Amino acid sequence: MQALVSHGGPAKIAELSAITKLHGNTVREHLNALAKTGLVRHRVEAPLGRGRPSSLFEAVRAHQPTTELAVALAAELSDAASDPAAAAVRAGRVWAAMDRSDGRVGDTSRPALEQVLQRLTEHGFVPLPQKATQDASSGKVDIHLRECPMLAAAREQPEVVCNVHLGLVRGWLEDHGGTAADLEPFAGSGYCTVRLTDTLDSSGRADNS
Repeated sequence: MQALVSHGGPAKIAELSAITKLHGNTVREHLNALAKTGLVRHRVEAPLGRGRPSSLFEAVRAHQPTTELAVALAAELSDAASDPAAAAVRAGRVWAAMDRSDGRVGDTSRPALEQVLQRLTEHGFVPLPQKATQDASSGKVDIHLRECPMLAAAREQPEVVCNVHLGLVRGWLEDHGGTAADLEPFAGSGYCTVRLTDTLDSSGRADNS
């Protein structure tokens, strides 16, 4: 998403692939998922001659008051709650429950890791599957998030905003019988890390036995 915004206008898959150093198919999958959420606009370029027309993708600018509201709410929760981090995790779980009530749970027979990656993408994060590192002996998984839909608020109130996102992930994992996850804000240059600490079986499902 950041590459698309910084491009400054409609971009082709090949252009974004060159910027991000990712395979074209990976870029296309992320863009298609973001388009479904309304964060990205897709159109087909008028052909200039023979050959297949190119797909163009353009970032849809977020409405600024929404960002300001997120900052204000995070600040208020930080001031009002006796334990802002715990309150934020609970809020994230409520958010995940709203997904379920709206019928956005998805196919719960699919692996937990695959589901979490899909839902993070749908909510405006950019989790890169090839950046997830799995310890074969423990089943623990790290997912690097390259985008945050509430970045401005997270920078000002990381204890609140990042824990809301942690609660959201834990709520999603409940659909697969697991809830153990941690989140390390700003773990590296340009990304946060979600750590799934439940042991995962070979299919990627939570194994709490």
